[in-house]
Amino acid sequence: MDSILIRGGSPLVGEIEISGAKNSALKLMAACLLTDGPLELSRMPRLADTRFLGHLLARLGVVVEERAGAKLFMQADRLGEPFAPYDLVRKMRASFNVLGPLIARVGQARVSLPGGCAIGARPVDLHLQALEALGAEIELSEGYVNAKRRKAASRARASPSRWCRLARPSTPCWRRFWPRGRPCLRIAPESPRSPTSPAA
Repeated sequence: MDSILIRGGSPLVGEIEISGAKNSALKLMAACLLTDGPLELSRMPRLADTRFLGHLLARLGVVVEERAGAKLFMQADRLGEPFAPYDLVRKMRASFNVLGPLIARVGQARVSLPGGCAIGARPVDLHLQALEALGAEIELSEGYVNAKRRKAASRARASPSRWCRLARPSTPCWRRFWPRGRPCLRIAPESPRSPTSPAA
């Protein structure tokens, strides 16, 4: 197991530039799938997770360009097949975040179930249950999630009290971008990273 050895005893003096939060950056990167317009994110953290998600977005047809000044430009005006293969999703569980935006934008998606996690098992069934409660049809087949919008979905409600303890409600919040209906989340948690928060 890797470790970090710190030898103290000296005062710390200097300045460092703080990048944006990784989890927020990943949600915003996935959000580029919702529109065909350009999106530029600033103060982007340069991490393996953001790089892997950039590769997946490029596979989906998104133009992804790293720019000077810790900026990331994306534009999803020419999306291809809404398919996220295992060889990309397995590298980072957050790649599963593309499922909700793809359903909202294209109406359907085929996304691989993510691989393992260094901090233990974190199942995605709660994400799928939330999408089903809000009007999505979900089918699991050969390690993939096949999802699509229900045409008759108009107004849907879900109480995230059971699954909000495990994940931010970003997945069901993509439901508000569907062409029909008005979703309602009850007992939704609030945090700076949550789309349900007034600060979001």
